[in-house]
Amino acid sequence: MCDLEIRNNEVDKAIEIMREVAEWGRNKGLRVWLDEWLTANQLITDEAQPWN
Repeated sequence: MCDLEIRNNEVDKAIEIMREVAEWGRNKGLRVWLDEWLTANQLITDEAQPWN
């Protein structure tokens, strides 16, 4: 397992990478995230809190 830290100012870049991975997976015939799931509103919930 890998630890990943995404800073508030890097959310858009992280989502862009996730969309690229999802597209690659779809091209390979894999079941992956739907693009409509890959938005800041969908991914950043009240449970997402800053690390201390």
